[in-house]
Amino acid sequence: MSLGQKFNEDKIILLSILPEFCMIDTFKIQMPTEDAITRGLTEFAKTKRATLWLCFVSQIFLDVDHIMRQTTLGAFGDLRMSGLRIQKTIDDYLQLSKTHPQPKFWPKEGDEEIRNISSDVESWITRDLFLDIRVLSILDRIGSPPEKHALLSQHSILCGLILFNLNLRMQFVGQKLITQWYDVQQLAFLHNLVLNSPMHEDVRWPDMDTFIKIHGESHIFIGSRPKNANESLNWLELATGISSAANFARDSRSKRFHKSDGKNPRLLKPTTAVANLFSARYVDGLGEDSGIVNIDRILDELSQKSKIESSSKSLQRANPEHIITRKWSNTHNIDTLHLLAFLKTKLFEEEPIILYNYFGMHKRSVELLRLIRDKEHQKFVQYFTSAYMPDESFISNIVILILHVARGSAQNAR
Repeated sequence: MSLGQKFNEDKIILLSILPEFCMIDTFKIQMPTEDAITRGLTEFAKTKRATLWLCFVSQIFLDVDHIMRQTTLGAFGDLRMSGLRIQKTIDDYLQLSKTHPQPKFWPKEGDEEIRNISSDVESWITRDLFLDIRVLSILDRIGSPPEKHALLSQHSILCGLILFNLNLRMQFVGQKLITQWYDVQQLAFLHNLVLNSPMHEDVRWPDMDTFIKIHGESHIFIGSRPKNANESLNWLELATGISSAANFARDSRSKRFHKSDGKNPRLLKPTTAVANLFSARYVDGLGEDSGIVNIDRILDELSQKSKIESSSKSLQRANPEHIITRKWSNTHNIDTLHLLAFLKTKLFEEEPIILYNYFGMHKRSVELLRLIRDKEHQKFVQYFTSAYMPDESFISNIVILILHVARGSAQNAR
């Protein structure tokens, strides 16, 4: 195209989407998150002031549209599929929650945040909030019917950031859920003990292996993996803060089942260091201490790690991350393009970790614990009386009971 044709095309693209930015301020629409382009054009709709910065931002918006000319709807397609996945995950969790009493240790704010995520998916992905407003206003009587998802279908960057927002929130609340229930962690001890048994060498649980890899053996097991029932029980009691086996004795009917001494709360924390740099910017309530200004801390940690790791010099030379960390270690300075390349690579590596389904793991853990309880109920009653489990919100502590029996059996065998 000639320069004039290119200019006219850009004008059509920009003018076709400007009404969406006008609506954001006019109807005070609260978006899950927003990028600098959206914020700048929304401000322009209000002030009518065209600054040099706004011209630069608008050009970036147009450049993205040109680059994605053949796949303009690709970003919204990814967002839509991910929204369906998130909605299915939340629906399964809420269905599971109806099958047990509301745990006292799980605050109502947790379920509120889960429902807020579901509401955002419903408003922005399943439906179209902008279209709903148009239908209720006089705007729908003027001109042709509005296109559904007119903003997101043309705004790839905003699609990516809304998806980033939803995934980080799912990761955050999912980790809180697992921390409070402590079911996956307790089953990690039981799974590890089964793996140490020569009779069960063929047992595999890939989801659990991934969970342990993400959060680290030393964090889950308080050091290296326990090798027998005695170590498993002692380290699990340290991890949960349960002070002694007296809680499970036959004469302890009147005592609380789960008596925590408040020590060593084994909180699950995000292990996605680079993504966390952006969490405060794009997710309300997350990462108050994070920010891109902390990139030097991450580079320092990676530099130390690369010094400790023993790998061949040829591999180190070929690894872009090692080149960047080595340069940072030597000069404490890297150029902008190297930094952007590093951030892009690390975010790509962290994406599978962000997408780990903590809700699905919680559901499978509860189902497995229920199967164990149903199969071994008579033995639990025999060893710990019929009061061994006050209600199903304490079902994860079945693992501790099993480890008590396993330790006792090992002692008797000796």
